[in-house]
Formats: sequence, C-alpha cells, structure tokens
Amino acid sequence: MLPLPRFDVVLPRTLAEALDTLAARGPGARLLAGGTDLVPNLKHGLLDVDTLVLLKPLRALDAVVAGAEGGMRLGALATLSRLAADPTVRRTYPALALALGQIAGPQLRNMGTLGGNLCLDTRCTYYNQTEHWRQALGYCLKRTGTVCHVVPGGTRCVAAVSSDAESKEWVASGGIPIVNGSDSLLTGSKDEDWLKFQYGVASNAKVFAQSWDQAMSPTAAEVLLDNISKLFQLSVTPQQFATNLNQVIGK
Repeated sequence: MLPLPRFDVVLPRTLAEALDTLAARGPGARLLAGGTDLVPNLKHGLLDVDTLVLLKPLRALDAVVAGAEGGMRLGALATLSRLAADPTVRRTYPALALALGQIAGPQLRNMGTLGGNLCLDTRCTYYNQTEHWRQALGYCLKRTGTVCHVVPGGTRCVAAVSSDAESKEWVASGGIPIVNGSDSLLTGSKDEDWLKFQYGVASNAKVFAQSWDQAMSPTAAEVLLDNISKLFQLSVTPQQFATNLNQVIGK
C-alpha cells in the first residue's frame, strides 16, 4: 500500500476564497476535484504538496448550460459521465460526448471532472512510477534527475499530453481525417494487423504529435502525421511507411 503524504485540507465556501487560499499557500497548494489523477500522483511522490483546496463544495463550477447565442458553458467540476450523458451536450457537441464516454472506466468517469481531465499533467512510463522505482533508475528530467530515458542524450522532457477529453474530441470530430471513416479500410487488408496497430497510434495522433514535437521540430511532427495519413489512405505500403518514419525520426 502506498501512503499519502501529510497535508492540510481547505474547504472554501466561495471561488474567491479558493483563489485566495491558493495565493496565500503558494506552490505547495493544489486544487482537488475528482482526485483520480492527483491522488495517485501524491502517493507516488510526484508532487510537493502541503495543502489541498477541495473544489467539490463550489457547486457553481459544475453548471452545464446552453449559451444564449449558441454554444454551451461547461463547468470545470462537471463529471465526465454526466457530460457524456447530458442530452444537450450530446445534441450540440456529439463528438465531445462520445469522447467523454470513452475515457477510462465508469468509476473514473463518475469521479473525474472535465476541468481535471483538461489540466492533466504530461505522462511518461519513466515518470509515473513510485518513488523507489524512479530512484532506482536515477530519476529523470521531469523531476529530480538530469537524463531522459526515452530519448538517449535528450535535454528536453518528451512526456506526452494525456488529456483524453481534448485529444479524443479532436479525433472524433474529424480533426484527423485518416481516422474519420478510415477503419473500413482495415478489415480484409493483407496488412490488417499492421494497419490496426497504426490505427491505435493514429487514434492518439495529437498526443503523439505534441510528444514528438518536443523532441523534433513542429514541421517534422507534421510530416510524421502526414506519413500515418498516407498509410491509412493506402497510398504507401507498410514498408514505405517504416522507411519514411525512420527518416523523419532520424534512425
């Protein structure tokens, strides 16, 4: 069992009181909504926290209302499951509702909030581990250490953006053309297994691009995504895709 560190808990009565507490307590204060990401991070010793400001009492932050001139206002404390099932959200922003309904499992969606999901910290296999695990490896650039275990010799952290609400909505809305309807190309193809693997990569293309964008230029990241697009359009073979990929990432 991983214990939580000791910290103070503040229950603000108003948003202004919550903001005042954050200002007064400084960098050691963090906001707590659903806690599905923050609490595990605290157990892993990833954060230096001495104060948690609980937002749940601030009911004004969980409002979900239609705008007077179109659009909607979605409160940061609205849970993912509530938004995914909301009739107005499903009608006005069906891609968002679909994306929210696919995040994690029902327990996490019932606890996790929209604001928390959008503000998730970047993640990495070598970072999101226990203190003892990271210590044995010598830590990493993101916290305490001086090396990147993902990119040998790298001087910048390449931990990936992990907000499902943002990236999945972007994918589901057709922001990545290759995903929008391209799954029909997979079944029956002689390269079906390979394509399905790349489909999984492309389904998180925005995260993939932002992660690589820290290790290479933005232009190279765009070329990388265009290469995936060509694969799904069957305009390149898997072998050509692999060759192009290696050229982009410098291998």
